[in-house]
Amino acid sequence: MRDGGSISFVSDSVNNILIKLRFFNLLGNAATIASTVQHMHHYGFSEGEHKVSFGWLNLKEARDKYILRLNSIYENSMESNGIISIIGTASFPDKKTLREGDAMKKVHVTNEINNEKTTYLAKHVLIATGARPIFPEGDGIFENSLSSDGFFELNELPKKVVIVGAGYIGVELAGILQALGTDTSLVIRKKNILSRFDEIIYGTLEQEMTKQGIKIYKETGGVHSITKSEQGEKSVLLKNGLSISGVDCVIMATGRGPNIERLNLSGAGIQQQESGHIQVNEYSETSVDGIYALGDVCGKVELTPMV
Repeated sequence: MRDGGSISFVSDSVNNILIKLRFFNLLGNAATIASTVQHMHHYGFSEGEHKVSFGWLNLKEARDKYILRLNSIYENSMESNGIISIIGTASFPDKKTLREGDAMKKVHVTNEINNEKTTYLAKHVLIATGARPIFPEGDGIFENSLSSDGFFELNELPKKVVIVGAGYIGVELAGILQALGTDTSLVIRKKNILSRFDEIIYGTLEQEMTKQGIKIYKETGGVHSITKSEQGEKSVLLKNGLSISGVDCVIMATGRGPNIERLNLSGAGIQQQESGHIQVNEYSETSVDGIYALGDVCGKVELTPMV
């Protein structure tokens, strides 16, 4: 058992959320360049001897190197500020054994490699485990699709992609992939993309996306099932009966849920909302004194970074 002043435990997804946002900027820049190249003859440019082409793998390799560099910067910054990094899966003990001594809180951390558990003590504990992608229910959906996180692992630019989701992540991915040359379809459950935004925003954006060549399937009710042929092609059956075939990649951008499954919140007496998000007051305090929560795990605003 180890004593200390404060403990914060953060999931990998939250540690890298700012990095992922920068990835979107990087990919957005690539999409902008691709769009500009298509119109370069209007500005006096021509192709020359060799055809202009885009290399997805080159971009991915450059991006991955950028990730390693940023990770190193963050690790060095933490070390220089005297922050100790503990790698493992954190959880709270049950309420009756949560406290010890002078209101100290216990946190168990399990090493995933050797399964050893170490107990830490702190007066203050901050939960910032963020959110994880959610897959809708349906036959073959989880097995035959990627989350918006899994998108970053693609080694090839898809030839034909179906993106499911009406939020900003799905819309942004659709714009990027279409601009880079992918035959892109966007599937939404209801009538409009970005329905929580002003009508002038989502209406204008939808018109521009359609002009770009993105096929938008509206009022589908979502995806019913996904099947995969022996050749690896996928067919996406929508709940309104329509089907999209010949797809080599399906990306689910259908929302994210709080990353809290292994924390034992209920056992520790930490109250949650019906959605599963942690209940906090205006000072980010949970229902247990000395335990706080920040960010997507609280579900206040679905934009990162937020408190």
